[in-house]
Order: sequence, then structure tokens, then C-alpha cells
Amino acid sequence: MSPDQMFTDACRQFDLKRWNGAYRLMHKAALHNFIAAQSNLGVFFFDGIGVKKDRNLGMFWSKSAVRGGDSTAAVNIALEYLSTGRRERARYWLEKAISLGNNNALFHLGKLMLEGRTAENKRKGYKLIKKSVLARCISNDQVVEARALMVGKKGLRE
Repeated sequence: MSPDQMFTDACRQFDLKRWNGAYRLMHKAALHNFIAAQSNLGVFFFDGIGVKKDRNLGMFWSKSAVRGGDSTAAVNIALEYLSTGRRERARYWLEKAISLGNNNALFHLGKLMLEGRTAENKRKGYKLIKKSVLARCISNDQVVEARALMVGKKGLRE
């Protein structure tokens, strides 16, 4: 079976909520350097899907995917760092994701910038969020959140 077929079958297993089968097939495809499988396997380990949660293995597989050019894996790494309060590491990975062409990372980096203490950081944050909305690269829930965040923009000059 080709890595592409393993990945496709893993996704089917995932959709059917057959977590262990999804993990096994995803892992096989990842071992064949199938980048999307590596990225997804990172999420499996971060979230404990079909396996015991393991942040180190999540990082390993996600970083392997980033080395292969997967921008979503860089966002996943950033979100993992954010979940543990490591803002600077998260910022690095969001910037990496943006450099790889991930416009969704604009939204997350914008939110991170809004948490900054300076008006300049906040201005940059608003610009990034606006750019992510205009790029139509974020979910409907994120658009709603972006609108709510933009309400706080009053008093800052562009």
C-alpha cells in the first residue's frame, strides 16, 4: 500500500472514529515521509487521539512536517506552546507558519500581539487580524471572534 493510500485510509478511519486504526495507518504513512501524515500524527500525539498524549512525540512529528514545508504543523506547534504559556516560542512558530504561506497564522499572531503591552503591538495585532479576515482563511467562529476583538480597537490610530 502506498503512503498516499495509507493516509487516505487513515482519514477514513478517523472519520469513523476508529482512533487506533487511524493512528496505525497515519503512523505508517508518516514513516514513509508523507508530510500530511506527519502533521496529523503530531496532532494525534498532542491531543491523545488513538494514543496516549505525548507532547514530545507531537513536537517531533510536527517539526518533521514543518521541515517538509507543512505550514499547518507550524501553527499546531505554536498553539501547543500557547497552551503552556510560552508566548515567544508560539510567536516564532506562527511567524514560521506565515513564512510558509499559512494565512490562518495571521489570526493567531494577531491575537497574540493584542496581548502585548504597547499600542504598537496592538496596532500590529489588529492589522494581522484584519488581514486574516480579508484573506478569508479563518473559520466562521474566528470571524466572529475577530469582530469582537476589533471592537477594542477604538482609540488606536492606524
